Amino acid sequence: MRNFFKNINYYFQKIANFGIDPNIPYLSARKYRLINVIVLGATFFLILFFFLNIFQEKYWLAFIDIILIIVTPAFSLYLQHKKSHEFNMLYISSVFPIYTFLVCIFFYDTFRQTEHILIPMSILPLFLFDGWRKNFQFTLYIIAFFVLRYHSMMVSDGSFKIDTIHLIYLICFFIVYVLVSYFKGDMIKFYKKIEESNKTKDKLFRIISHDLRSPFNSLLGTSDIQLKYIQNKDYDRLEATSRAINLASNKIYDLTQSLLEWSLSQTEQIVVKKTKFSLNESIIKVIDLCLITSKNKEVEIVFNPQFDIEVNLDYTMFQIVLRNIIMNSVKFSFRGQSIVVETSKEKDNIVIKVRDFGVGMDEEQLNNIFSPDKYKTTIGTEKEKGSGLGLLISKELVEKHGGTIQIQSNKGEGTLVTISLPIE
Repeated sequence: MRNFFKNINYYFQKIANFGIDPNIPYLSARKYRLINVIVLGATFFLILFFFLNIFQEKYWLAFIDIILIIVTPAFSLYLQHKKSHEFNMLYISSVFPIYTFLVCIFFYDTFRQTEHILIPMSILPLFLFDGWRKNFQFTLYIIAFFVLRYHSMMVSDGSFKIDTIHLIYLICFFIVYVLVSYFKGDMIKFYKKIEESNKTKDKLFRIISHDLRSPFNSLLGTSDIQLKYIQNKDYDRLEATSRAINLASNKIYDLTQSLLEWSLSQTEQIVVKKTKFSLNESIIKVIDLCLITSKNKEVEIVFNPQFDIEVNLDYTMFQIVLRNIIMNSVKFSFRGQSIVVETSKEKDNIVIKVRDFGVGMDEEQLNNIFSPDKYKTTIGTEKEKGSGLGLLISKELVEKHGGTIQIQSNKGEGTLVTISLPIE
């Protein structure tokens, strides 16, 4: 018995996936599978109604059932085979109201009241279509249903009036629309969240495999050579290899720090813990930390505060954001240039601007700067390597505070990064 059900499930899955390319997007594949399942179910019920109509001696209806069995599933499967999925969705979604409408108009059966099948089947356009197409198709089901209801009243007793039951029918359509639209929207949000999570995972793997491998190889290779210099007491070369090891270690640390910060910003577990602190003092601390790198490059960081204010932000996150932005400016500044940090207050927001006069960005780079799926290792003016995560981390942490980050840049003219954060 277990094998019997396994075989049924196997063939059911084969039919559900008929004509569907496994490489197409998941949400599209779901719609196309739904069409195959509906065609399979409709075929079963048409066969059932065929025998029922034969038994009740309703031969015209039985003949229509046979026509539909031949035309509808066969044509739908042909469209799936030809990959005409969008037309197939429109075709199947339209067949139900048209078939039901014609049958009820010409062969109305008071005892069957076939038009009621349109209420559950109105789910179909809600799942298959979006925007105006969804609303238009759904409205057709409602119109077809009520036309047939009033037609049945005219056929049965010659009356034409609005009853309480009609309001109940309308409420049923409304419930179907709201529930299906909500769960469909929720499903799409969940899918997009998974898709973003997968992109994040792929990006992390690319960074780990690409950017971490190089400094580790340098570290391992240099340390092997250093052992030989120690044995030979070649202290001059030993000093040079020590500097190389220190440089590689710093690169690994910086990259690992960025990866950890970005990974944390991608989770929903991160909590913004606001505390009150002096804006200027916090900025000066970040600048002092960045001066360690900028001095080696002879890049000056200028900050002339015109006022001070106490802000209510997550202190650690604020430091991460500002450090990433300033270090990014240092990286893309030429030796001897300056970086200017300015603050201002606009209504209930504090605005921090970091301006450099380095390499800048073209329009394509600027448009893709916050796209996590368009990863590209960036090289500084003195061949500094980076993960490309700094601005992404900054944007995500700023948005967790309800703030915004904007970037203006021109190739060869430098970059202006503007952070706007609520004071409270």
